[in-house]
Amino acid sequence: MMMRQVLVATIALLGESMVAHADILAAGGLYGGPTQSVAVCYVFNAGTAPVTFSGQQVIRGQLNNPLATDMYYDDCGSTLGAGRVCGIGVKIKANQGYACMVGINGSKENVRGGMETRDSSGHVLSNSELR
Repeated sequence: MMMRQVLVATIALLGESMVAHADILAAGGLYGGPTQSVAVCYVFNAGTAPVTFSGQQVIRGQLNNPLATDMYYDDCGSTLGAGRVCGIGVKIKANQGYACMVGINGSKENVRGGMETRDSSGHVLSNSELR
């Protein structure tokens, strides 16, 4: 009986260690000043295989609210092919900080990205690397 309990415990521990994990890439808080009107977040897959996103790619406001309701554009979907770039953008308010968070299923080793705040003419006011 004791041997069976040890075997079950060992299998349970191994199972936990084999569960897929998600890595996070994030940038922020970014502030572009009183003329900022758009925040964009770009993701690049430098690897040779597609990567899948865990959950939604999101830009958050200073009050920690996801800004999906103010979506300007989103071409990321759920999978990013090898050598591909995608981005999301949201309309933002002046005088607030913003952050971008992207969840990657598995390793983020070959995934890079950046975040920018822009004015209404598209001029970059501030930028930061996703880490």
